[in-house]
Amino acid sequence: MVYLIKKNYPVYINNHLNTSVVFSGGFKGDLCNVNCIYCNYTSVMGDRSPNVGIMDVLQVLINSKKNSCFEINFAGGEFFARKDAEEILNYLIDKNVRISVTTNASVRREGFIKLLVNNKVNYINVSLDCGSQETYKKVKERDFYNRVLDNLNEWSKFNVQIYLKYIFIPNVNDNQIDILGFVNVCKQLNASVTISANSYNINEQLPSHTLEAAKYLYNEILKNKLPVSFTLALFNEHDRNLISSFIR
Repeated sequence: MVYLIKKNYPVYINNHLNTSVVFSGGFKGDLCNVNCIYCNYTSVMGDRSPNVGIMDVLQVLINSKKNSCFEINFAGGEFFARKDAEEILNYLIDKNVRISVTTNASVRREGFIKLLVNNKVNYINVSLDCGSQETYKKVKERDFYNRVLDNLNEWSKFNVQIYLKYIFIPNVNDNQIDILGFVNVCKQLNASVTISANSYNINEQLPSHTLEAAKYLYNEILKNKLPVSFTLALFNEHDRNLISSFIR
């Protein structure tokens, strides 16, 4: 796997390309259309020099790996919000590649539907973090909840693997209404679930009621026979030990 975070992207790719390439941000035109209260993407990306376009890199990728299929993973910011997203997606339709995407699922792109139709999408990864419109607005600072569910339901018709993440935020989404709403969405989509904490407060111990909420979500997902896991590395040591005592 190669993370493209250097300025000399084309050379880096030619010399080090393996089977999976991650566009993790830092490209000309990168942006995000939500403002998650746990995310510092904008401030982090401000330190980089986004002077290379994704199409520049893709053309090098395709030309250097003409005879072998590999995976391209779009992550960092919101790829579908890019002005050139349709151009990029349409470019990939007849290429010998598969894609995966980490997205907030608020933007619908026809090029992505074409890739789904052609069975060229490995998986979709979304941090939903709630199960209600009210909490979505608190977490994302946007009113896209219903649009997100509509897009996820449409994409799921193509039998693509969908991963939904729940990042616990104390006193925001650690309640029964959001947890059960989230579980219902997971059931509808037959999604795999990842339970996580805020990666930017990794040393902070979560309140006991938040950890109880995480345990409750875990058990509800198990009850519905869906795959579920914790991103233990994003919890502090105390919380990791507690979680490890009840996961199966």
